[in-house]
Amino acid sequence: MPFIQLFYKLLDPYIRAHDYRVYSKYMRVLAIDSTFIKTLMNGSGSYKGISDGMKIHVPAVVFPFTVPLNAHISSANVNDSSLFDNIIEDMDSKILYSSILVFDLGYYNLDRFRELADRTILFVSRIRRNAVYTESGRVNGHEMIEMSNELNLRIVRVNVDGSEYRYITDIMNLPDRYIYYAYNLRRNIEELFKRVKSQLKIDRLLSKSLNGMIIQVFSYMIAYIIVNMIMESIGIMVSFPEIIRGIRHGFIRYFNNIYHLDLSKI
Repeated sequence: MPFIQLFYKLLDPYIRAHDYRVYSKYMRVLAIDSTFIKTLMNGSGSYKGISDGMKIHVPAVVFPFTVPLNAHISSANVNDSSLFDNIIEDMDSKILYSSILVFDLGYYNLDRFRELADRTILFVSRIRRNAVYTESGRVNGHEMIEMSNELNLRIVRVNVDGSEYRYITDIMNLPDRYIYYAYNLRRNIEELFKRVKSQLKIDRLLSKSLNGMIIQVFSYMIAYIIVNMIMESIGIMVSFPEIIRGIRHGFIRYFNNIYHLDLSKI
């Protein structure tokens, strides 16, 4: 619990520092995704042929900046979709209801789409190739379809480099290209996972207890936020890996030697 509390104590001022009132005039996007991490716990689950691992399910702001909002841990062989409702319920409602939620086919569920639409939670997802639907007219100039469970949603078709991409959404006031861009911002959460796993070196959960694994996961998320805070504080364009190198080699001395900056007051 102290690690989770510390994470939220850092998260709140970090989000407030970005002034959501400004960003809300444009667009902010949330994403939900999961990543697989090996463990030392025998029989903890397998994923794509790799045994003994867990899944970390993370909701994150992915635009205008990228930051995790929470983390849920499950066995590696648990279907992503089964964690979706718990993740949504744990999210701050002010952020959830003033953002666009994007997620991939791992969370595809017609009843889920209905619930999100009924709760006026804006979402974008890809549509399955074999999805059953009928065309139901146009709303505000946008193409509408009726799904097999009688749910009406907007379908968006975008051609990029000769390939057609199809999405479903309950958003009626954004052009097709914006829907396409919003969904593709989901890649930022994949970049978050990459940074945490490869640059913060969380390639394996060392504890054999669930409590220990939660501590390790939130410790790395705390480190991720701190590194981003430092990146935004020093006033120069410095990469995530370079900040980590600076911390390891004595932060102030490292950056004073390279950039000749006085960082003693940061």
